[in-house]
Amino acid sequence: MTASRATPVFTGQPVSRESLLSILNVAVWAPNHHLREPWQFVYVDGAATEEYVQGMTRWRSGQPGAESPDGAGLPPAPAYLIVTVKISDKPKVMQEDEAAVWCLIQNLKLLAEEQDIGIRPEPSLDWNAEGFTAWAGTAAGERIVAVLGIGQCSRRAAASSQAARTIRERRTVRSFTEQPVEAAVVQRLLRDSLPEASLRQGWRFIEAGSHEERSRMTDLMMASIKDMLTYKLMPGKVKNIFWKRTYSIPFNLVAVLDRERPPLEWSAEFGAMCSTLQNFQLAAWEEGIGMTWSSSDILDNVDFCAGMGLKPSEKIVAILHMGYTAKVPKGKPRTPAEHKLRFW
Repeated sequence: MTASRATPVFTGQPVSRESLLSILNVAVWAPNHHLREPWQFVYVDGAATEEYVQGMTRWRSGQPGAESPDGAGLPPAPAYLIVTVKISDKPKVMQEDEAAVWCLIQNLKLLAEEQDIGIRPEPSLDWNAEGFTAWAGTAAGERIVAVLGIGQCSRRAAASSQAARTIRERRTVRSFTEQPVEAAVVQRLLRDSLPEASLRQGWRFIEAGSHEERSRMTDLMMASIKDMLTYKLMPGKVKNIFWKRTYSIPFNLVAVLDRERPPLEWSAEFGAMCSTLQNFQLAAWEEGIGMTWSSSDILDNVDFCAGMGLKPSEKIVAILHMGYTAKVPKGKPRTPAEHKLRFW
C-alpha cells in the first residue's frame, strides 16, 4: 500500500474543512506510543492562504541555501496544513512522537489520494526558527514537523483502494501464531513500500528471521540489559522465559539510518523512513501479518548496535517485531481531529 510519489497537480479547487476533518479523523489511527497522540494541526485556507504564501515567500527568501523564493519553483497550493508535535525534554519520547506524526502524515497521503486530494510536503526549511513558529500559528510547547500543501488534484484515485479500512483496523500486535514469516514475503512488502533510491540515502534494513538470526539477536538483547538492577534481581527461570518469548517472535526487521548529516537532512530522511515503515505495516496487515514497533532503550545500546553490525555513524530508528496475527487487540478510541485542529 503506497501513495503516489508524483508531485500532485492541484486544480486550484480548495479542500473543504469538512473533507479535511473527514480524512484527519481516520489518519489519527496512526501507531503512537502509550496513545500520547502528540500531534496538532494548523490549517491555512480561504482568504488566509494568499497572506500565508506571501509571508512564506518572504521567509523562504531569507533562508540560507533557499533554492528560490517561491519554494523551489513550486506553484502555491490552494491551502496548507501545518503538522506539529508536542515537545518533550526526553530524547527517546521526542523521537517516538515524531515517528508517530510521520506515520499519521503517511496515513493522510493515502487517504487523500482516495478522494483525489493532493498532499505536497513543502521543501524543508528550519520551520522552528525563532519568529517563524509564532507567525505560523503554532502554540507554545509545539514543534513543526512538516508543512503540507493541500488541494483538489487532477489525478484519479484507484477505485480498489481500501486505505481507510486498513488504517482503522490495523493494531499493534504482540500475539503471533507459530507460522514462520518468510524472508521473501518481508522483502516483497518492503520493496513495494520503499521510495525511489534517490529518496533514501543512508538507509538499510537488517533481517532476523532464521533460527540463527533470532537466537543471536535475542542473546544481544539479553546481554544489553544484564547490568540493569531489575534484570539482576530477576530469577533465572524468569530470565529463561523472557529469552524464549523474545526468540519466539517469528521475524524482526531492524531499520537503520546514517545519522552523519545536517539536522534538516536528518529530519527529512527520518520522516521518509517512518513513512515507509507505516506503509510496510499497512501492507503487512492486509496479508495477516501484525507487528510491534519497538523503540526501547536497547536500540541505543552500544554493544547491541555493534553486535547487530551497525557502523558508529548509524542509528536504529525502529525494530519491527512481526508475525502472523494470533489475536487482534481491541482498538482504543482516538481524540477527534476537531480537538486537535486550529485555523490560521
